[in-house]
Amino acid sequence: MTAAAPDRFEDRPEFLLAGVRRSFPVADAPKEIGAVWEALTALGELPGQTGDAAYGVWCAMDMAKGVGEYMAAAEVTGFESLTADTGRMIVPAAQYAVFPHDGHVSTMGAVWQAAFAEWLPNSDYTDGGTPPFERYGPGFSAETMTGDMEIWIPVTAKS
Repeated sequence: MTAAAPDRFEDRPEFLLAGVRRSFPVADAPKEIGAVWEALTALGELPGQTGDAAYGVWCAMDMAKGVGEYMAAAEVTGFESLTADTGRMIVPAAQYAVFPHDGHVSTMGAVWQAAFAEWLPNSDYTDGGTPPFERYGPGFSAETMTGDMEIWIPVTAKS
């Protein structure tokens, strides 16, 4: 397992995401997540899209059933102008531990695993109870699938 440590903590106010949401077996995630991102790219710029980052969010996970729901999204200023089939998510305000990822996107799972299995249980924090997400900044290259990737995990200080 990869050693993981956040490079910083950030307080983030509530924000809105819009994009493509799909449910699928967790075992199929490597194949299915790529298809979700392709569907988001096909939408082009969304109405009210803001900022220069894209987000990948595990919206729901039922490990007992082996099923998860993943959303590829962009930040938007509102939901009013979106088509009915566009996925939506309100991400609550939270404090986040931010984990950078410098490798290929296909190896990001190791950072997720290390953050939740190693760092969080041994830290001064507990899970913040809101969805964690991947943030792909303007330096991310869709051609090489590398650069400017972070995992944001909501945290609350232990009492």
